[in-house]
Formats: sequence, structure tokens, C-alpha cells
Amino acid sequence: MRYLFLLFLLPLSLFAQSTPPLSGLWSGAIQLPGAELKVIVQLQHAGQWSGTMDIPQQGAKGLSLTQITLNEDNFSFSLPEVPGNAGFLGQVSPDFNAITGNFNQGGLSFPLQLIRQSSAQQTAAALALDASINTFRHLADSLRLRTKVPGLAVGIIKDGELILAEGFGLADVDAKTPVSSQTLFPIGSCTKAFTATGLAILQHQ
Repeated sequence: MRYLFLLFLLPLSLFAQSTPPLSGLWSGAIQLPGAELKVIVQLQHAGQWSGTMDIPQQGAKGLSLTQITLNEDNFSFSLPEVPGNAGFLGQVSPDFNAITGNFNQGGLSFPLQLIRQSSAQQTAAALALDASINTFRHLADSLRLRTKVPGLAVGIIKDGELILAEGFGLADVDAKTPVSSQTLFPIGSCTKAFTATGLAILQHQ
């Protein structure tokens, strides 16, 4: 009976090991001089490896990963859509929850560590973000009422993604027209300051 039990377990263990351990969502930050560039990597294996990378701070989403290679604990990929022969070379931790190495581009190397994001972590992060947005909604409307502002609109962008575009109060008090994300405000030359600030941020990046 003992030998039959061992023979039964052997195929199951081989089957479990055949499942690629790196499939899923990973996040990390490229350590640039004096700054961090956050990245999100999605890896999949359906007969062969495929994947994408998001760089939210640069507005890059769904960059294709090619030449994805997993050889024992060595892991690498290329980013053909990024100039300078961009790519990554690193080592996988024994528990398959971290990949540590270097992001290479234009002959330069920058440290990058990717950490696996579990489904529970993703759910918790989404719930925390929703709670923060709801708190902000209450704060924005209470401040509007306290300062006697008829209406205002707010847009929030986080990591390159629009997470809130909403109006509060009235755009026309007499007509009782509510403010929405599409309401146009007569803000005059303030747009010049917005444009100049945006250009300065781009130049700095």
C-alpha cells in the first residue's frame, strides 16, 4: 500500500512543478539617479511566455515584453517598444515572490526589483483606493459648502490613470444645473499657468 501511495503522489508533484511559477501581476520601481520610476508587469504562460509592462508616470501602458526567458532562477525579457535596446535581467527568489536584477537601456543599468502582487493584495489596494476617494468626495463638498462656493469640479490622476472626474454643487444656481465632469468654467488665463507647469514637468522628466 505504501508503494502505491508514493506512485500516486509522483505524477501529481510533476504536474504541479510544470505550472509556470511567475504568471501573474508584479510591481516594482526602476531606481534612477535621484528618482524612482514605478512599473507594473503582467506575465502569462499559455504554451509560451507573454507579458506587458506599464510605466504609469510616463503614460506608457501595455508595452509588449518579448524574448521572455526563465532558465532555472534566471529571468529576462526585452522591451522592443522602448528605445535603447531596453530589457531586464534578474534572478528569481526561492519562493518565487520577488525578481531582483537590473533594467538595461542605452548601455546603462538601473536596479529593479519586482514583487509579486497576490489577488488579495490587489483587492485590498482597490478597496483602500475606493475608501480614499469617498473620503475626498465628502471633504471636497463640505469645504465647498463652508466657503459658499456654488460649484466645482475635480479631476484626480494617479499613476497616469484617471481615478476621479466629478462635479460638486451647481453650475447655474438659478436653473439648478449641477456641475459635472464636462462643465466648462470661465477661468480665463489660468490655462496659461497650467500649460507652463505641464511643460516644465515634462522637461524635468
